[in-house]
Amino acid sequence: MPRALLVLLAATCLCSANPASGETLLDANRRVEMAQIRLRLYEQVEYPTQRRQLTHELRVAEAEVASLKRLLQEYEPFDRFSTGRALVLTIESTRLSLLRAELRRDDFKRQLSDLQRFHVDRLRLLMLELEEARACL
Repeated sequence: MPRALLVLLAATCLCSANPASGETLLDANRRVEMAQIRLRLYEQVEYPTQRRQLTHELRVAEAEVASLKRLLQEYEPFDRFSTGRALVLTIESTRLSLLRAELRRDDFKRQLSDLQRFHVDRLRLLMLELEEARACL
């Protein structure tokens, strides 16, 4: 018998027949199935959904920033000393809205970057959980 097969057989016997661990073969199979489901859900549902939502939110925030910048340019002729600054509150409100939109946009960029950067680590963690569960079969 090859050595790798003996090691696998010994690990299987140890995990399934070890009364001290209290885990039966059915429990081990259940853990493997749960790990497989977690991995599949992350790969096929959670990650694509989060990425799509962040991408959409980022696009909306970028459009909002562009719109507010255009609005401020439209207000610029009325923000002069000669016109008496009739729209000062409206202009200030628009500037604050622009700042909020820029901060929100930057936050969505960071979240999307983090999601993409740590995607491989999250996948690896879920795969390790699956391998650990399979080791006790």
